[in-house]
Amino acid sequence: MHNMENKKQWEKAAKTYSTPHIRKKFIRTPAFLKAFGNVKNKKILDLGCGDGYYCRILAKKKAKMTGVDFSSASIKLAKKEKEKHIEGIHYFQSDIAKMPFLKDNYFDYAIADMVFVTIPTQKKYIQVIQEVHRVLKNGGTVIISKGHPANFNRVEKSKFYKLNYAREPSYFDSLTPQHVQITINGDSVKWTNYHRTLEDFVNPWLKNGFMMEKIIEPQPTHGALKKFNQYLKGTEKIPFFILIKLKKK
Repeated sequence: MHNMENKKQWEKAAKTYSTPHIRKKFIRTPAFLKAFGNVKNKKILDLGCGDGYYCRILAKKKAKMTGVDFSSASIKLAKKEKEKHIEGIHYFQSDIAKMPFLKDNYFDYAIADMVFVTIPTQKKYIQVIQEVHRVLKNGGTVIISKGHPANFNRVEKSKFYKLNYAREPSYFDSLTPQHVQITINGDSVKWTNYHRTLEDFVNPWLKNGFMMEKIIEPQPTHGALKKFNQYLKGTEKIPFFILIKLKKK
């Protein structure tokens, strides 16, 4: 699903990124869980599952999880964690634009956390959307996330997180590369995201069999903000992420 450069980046990043970043753990994760609600016995597809972080959380809530990721290193880590007596998860290494091993109209839900922002072309993005539509049940729900448009041109250079653009950013210039570096427990990982306007991010879903259900602008809890202020400072004033909940028609 990604270009070769991004695939190499994620193979290298897999081990370090398997430790969830504070912003993922305390901003996006609670928002996803709240948006899903009761997942008991629901069949959920985790797109770009990485090391299985969301698969494990949702499986513990009795969901029947399937995780798909193109990174062999990530899937290897996911399967290793699964061996720690976690039931109800199946993993596949694959491009999420083509998942012939998954049945039509099978899943109740799908989740993709900061996955679609790594797709470098709109053509590939639409292919993934069409594949998600195929495998979801009628009325099935997908929840996706991206960087919030209000914060799109943020340049950050802290010792924990670095983000800069390949060229002078314009919000209206979709697919502008964003270079990201996160340092977790002293180890740094790098990869490339691709900025999309909200139009270019959402409208392809609406044109390919989905309807908008909800927009979510998550904030950290007061407790998390106080405890991890060095990581979360600013996120209580400007939304760093946006979650979009869509339903298959």
